[in-house]
Amino acid sequence: MSKEFLPAYVMAYSDSSFTNPHEVASPDDPPDCAGNFTHMGAKYWGFETARHKATTVKTDHPGFHFDHNAHHWLKLGLKTPAIVHEIKVSTRWFTGNQVPAISITLYHDSIPVEVVDRTLLDPDSDHTFNIEPTLADECLVKCFHEGGIARINLMGEALAAIERTNLLEDALISHVSNEHYGKPLDAVAGN
Repeated sequence: MSKEFLPAYVMAYSDSSFTNPHEVASPDDPPDCAGNFTHMGAKYWGFETARHKATTVKTDHPGFHFDHNAHHWLKLGLKTPAIVHEIKVSTRWFTGNQVPAISITLYHDSIPVEVVDRTLLDPDSDHTFNIEPTLADECLVKCFHEGGIARINLMGEALAAIERTNLLEDALISHVSNEHYGKPLDAVAGN
């Protein structure tokens, strides 16, 4: 079975306080950002969550409640449907502030298949998950709890692209609430 890099893109994410999360789907090795700082602090590559999502203040008495099942999430879309054989997750350069554990669910036509049950991640490491070949067009990564992931790559066999009609090609705009910037018609102008 041939395993090739499957081009993917970030569809959605729960939050990303310290990085540009769209870098996480890149095939490139995460660069060493040591010594690089932004207005938010040290610069990292990939997806890094906000902090303290799993902890809430107790309302009935002083103290905190820790939700073991709380998670952040990141959803990738595959540019073409594929049979996924392997998932590579890098925590490169996250030396103790990596996401401690993840689970991974692949989707095809909105039908979920969990391919990686909640699994621990090591800091500053590359992880490879060999999975049962699974048809997919989306990938959901749940992060337990706070931390960073430098890169997520799906490996496998790309299938032929499905020709889809852009439903907006013949759309007409019936109402615009604010036309201050740009031209709304350009947003739905076919291809």
